[in-house]
Amino acid sequence: MWSRVDVVQPVLWAVMVSLAAVWRSFGVDPAAVVGHSQGEVAAACVAGGLSLEDGARVVAVRSRLVLEKLSGKGGMVSVALPVEGVEERLARFEGRIGVAAVNGPTSVVVSGEPDALDELLAECEESGVRARRIAVDYASHSAQVDALNDDLLAELADIRPKSSTVAFYSTVTGDRLDTSGLDARYWVTNLRERVRFEPVVRLLAEKGSSVFVESSPHPVLTMAVAETGEVADRAVVTVGSLRRDDGGADRLLTSLAEAYVAGAPVDWSVLFAGTGARRVDLPTYAFQHQRYWLEGVSVGGEIQEASADAMDAAFWDAVEREDLADLTEVLDTSGGTGPDPAAAAEAWLPALSAWRKGRRKQTTLDSWRYRTEWRTNDRPLSARLSGTWLVVAPSDGAPTERMERTLAGAGAEVVVLAIEAGTDRAELAERLAGTPEAAGVVSLLAWDEHTAVASTLTLIQAHGDIESAAPLWVVTRGAASVDSGDEIRPVQTQVWALGQIVGLEQPGSWGGLVDVPEVWDERVASQVAGVLAAGEGEDQVAVRSSGAYARRLVRAPLGANPAPVRDWNPHGTVLITGGTGGIGAHLARWLAKEGAERLLLVSRSGERAEGAAELAAELGGLGAEVTFAACDVTDRDALAHVIAGIPAEHPLTAVFHTAGVAGHGPLADLDVTDLDTQTAARIAGARHLDELTAELGVELEAFVVFSSGAAVWGSGSNGANAAAGGYLDGLVRLRRARGVAGTSVSWGGWQATAMAVGDTAEQLSRRGVRLLDPVLAVQALRQALEQDEVSVTVTDMDWALFTPGYAMARRRPLIEDIPEAAQVLRDAEEIEDGPEDGAAGADLRKRLAGLTDPERQATLLGLVRGEAAQVLAHGSTAEITPTRPFKELGFDSLTAMDLRNRLSKATGLRLPATLVFDHPNPQRIAEHLRAGLAQDGQQGIADVLDIRRELTRIGEALNSVAPDARAREDIVDHLRDLITQLGTGTGAAEQDTTDLEAATDDEIFDFIDRDLGVS
Repeated sequence: MWSRVDVVQPVLWAVMVSLAAVWRSFGVDPAAVVGHSQGEVAAACVAGGLSLEDGARVVAVRSRLVLEKLSGKGGMVSVALPVEGVEERLARFEGRIGVAAVNGPTSVVVSGEPDALDELLAECEESGVRARRIAVDYASHSAQVDALNDDLLAELADIRPKSSTVAFYSTVTGDRLDTSGLDARYWVTNLRERVRFEPVVRLLAEKGSSVFVESSPHPVLTMAVAETGEVADRAVVTVGSLRRDDGGADRLLTSLAEAYVAGAPVDWSVLFAGTGARRVDLPTYAFQHQRYWLEGVSVGGEIQEASADAMDAAFWDAVEREDLADLTEVLDTSGGTGPDPAAAAEAWLPALSAWRKGRRKQTTLDSWRYRTEWRTNDRPLSARLSGTWLVVAPSDGAPTERMERTLAGAGAEVVVLAIEAGTDRAELAERLAGTPEAAGVVSLLAWDEHTAVASTLTLIQAHGDIESAAPLWVVTRGAASVDSGDEIRPVQTQVWALGQIVGLEQPGSWGGLVDVPEVWDERVASQVAGVLAAGEGEDQVAVRSSGAYARRLVRAPLGANPAPVRDWNPHGTVLITGGTGGIGAHLARWLAKEGAERLLLVSRSGERAEGAAELAAELGGLGAEVTFAACDVTDRDALAHVIAGIPAEHPLTAVFHTAGVAGHGPLADLDVTDLDTQTAARIAGARHLDELTAELGVELEAFVVFSSGAAVWGSGSNGANAAAGGYLDGLVRLRRARGVAGTSVSWGGWQATAMAVGDTAEQLSRRGVRLLDPVLAVQALRQALEQDEVSVTVTDMDWALFTPGYAMARRRPLIEDIPEAAQVLRDAEEIEDGPEDGAAGADLRKRLAGLTDPERQATLLGLVRGEAAQVLAHGSTAEITPTRPFKELGFDSLTAMDLRNRLSKATGLRLPATLVFDHPNPQRIAEHLRAGLAQDGQQGIADVLDIRRELTRIGEALNSVAPDARAREDIVDHLRDLITQLGTGTGAAEQDTTDLEAATDDEIFDFIDRDLGVS
């Protein structure tokens, strides 16, 4: 949904207008406003030129028409060149693409036809110009917009703009504009014509505007503004509001503080109203910049609160134990005055204890929660292939032509191998071995839904049997849900999960997984070829006309006191498959405690299962009526009979599917029959529950499937479990697309279950997967239901243990956005630290003056690494290795600006806003600083010292020369030539040169002995 323009643009407008109101509430009223493209709608509202109603109408109509009439027909690309250079490159395209926006001196957006944009991207990549595709499938600010003119004029005819009280600078006209002219015609022009953002920012800077506040959920124009100010030779400061994944109060207050120190009139009394806070005088000595605050650390999934001292720790310990006597003793020793501590504590202790325990519990639950996302892969992909590429496809007429054209168009020789359904492993291996040596293998076997899993498994095994080094890529259709329009097929998600296991068990011969749409246009073809050509790049990618998207596992905390999206409480009959197993029994107890009236526990053994009688008695004691059903959920008729027998007075309202058969072993040892047997209970059981409840007209309030972490990140020798989990995830997404209930929870291991028996728990723990406390696990399940989540992963991971083994054999992009895993990956590439601190500019220049060139480089490298660590809030420079790209270290445009500002202050150099992008690792920046300091004349002293050292060495050599007249004459001639090469000077320098030129041979040797210290 969030990828749809008719959703994201209205939401962005609302956020931009709201943030501007927040800034105003703190006393920051704009002297002028400027908007970029659709941002002009928000700017007009903030200025007072449009009412909120009219602003909402403009952005809603505009975005809807773009979706209906432009979507899928165009695209946009950002190019890091001056506009003149971009226009020169565009001349040959004859209007197919054009300049859409001029954001900064070297930041231009191009829009138009997708094919032409692909050519431009390839051209930029070949010439070393930074360019990236913007994740949209339409071409704003191009001739394509003309198709919307009549509709826009008609639907916006009733808006009533008025003159604003705040100056409005138009990026359509490039100058100040009376907002009474912001009628329907203006908004047509706004969408059609070039965005003149850079000229307007330059104009404002020249008029004296020095602080630019970007009112948006994530700053995207701050670098362009800063660069514009530099080129205009104006001192400007750019400040954002919120940041991606950092949208809370802390971020906003930090932005206010940044604006305040830049001169914005922030009214801090708003923040501290009612707190008794007051201004205090600063100390007369300089701040030492040393922090002494103790941070909380995570141990075993729980957070141990950092204490300022032992008294603080004792206080919270007493609170959690609700020990009034100990708490009173702590309060008595605090030295305070006032009411009797015991009397006061007795009143509030229960509430405080409950709050404390609740906070700790929620913190633990949040540390367990993850979700998968599809992140735009904006790295330009070079669609260049070479060698022979083998396409393995079903023989029943699967459309291989599109893939053949894609590979051939990228430069590959294509060989197609058609495989009949049922081809066994040995035969397929023989046929693979008989093909030409391949640079890569592309499987389309998943495109036949009936044989997708069996055929793909057979190919995986045969490919391994012949020990082929060619990377195997599995292409699916319907495995990835990038946006709400994607149609999910559970069999495809099952194949996808199976593929992740191959990446772990056969890393050397694995390429990756690519999901493609039904409609295969040239954009899709280019993206697919680019993914295949990327080598060690992304290995889980969804390709759409709008671009390529990489799969990522990310944290998904709910935060303190999460508000439910819906109220869910068990009632009527709740059916649990695997109801007498370890997890099923925990689930039944929780549901009974939550008020479930009737529990239907389905398992193979039913009431004959071990412990069933005791479980029934326990659940009855909790107030639930319990019924056991002996049923194999893979038997559709038997399951239908069980569901049909549910009494009308207790209708079926919820299903929890936990049934499954354990299986373990590598894919190489797993035949198709074994896979079917080990996955049947989960897959067939879930499918039957889905179909039967639909056929019987049962309206479920909850349909929960228990999937596995193996389906999320893979797990060696756990292919059947992963494949089953992948199918369950796909089934739930398919149910949601039909508008019915569905939640998939991918679990780590549970305590007090089969996983906790024998060596399994110890093995999981050694790998970094800690078993979950069932009491907290069911609380995580309740939150998933209350949040109406489609899919969530709940697992207690020790990333420091898990990551090294997981990423040992190859890159694992899936986990690279998890901070703890990313840190481990950075540590793995750590090299020995160099100097890590840089002083103020003057001190730095003094330090450099007495150093050799290699020493200066090492010092500047230490400065860069130290400042980068400060920007990223790292405790040391251990992770900031010299050649690791800043992008991999976690730098974005904002932290890049922070680093530029710090280094500018430390060196006294005027550094460009694009410093981190032009010089993409610490070593490159250090070299740039060294060159800049030398050009700035800062290295003069050091150069002289280097020369003096060299002259000293020469002087020592001269002493060894025999006093031969001819030799002495030759040396003196060379010295005079060197003096002449230094050129003529003035004053004392000129006199010194004259004296040396007039000196006799003996006088020159005396000079060497005396002045160079050679005796």
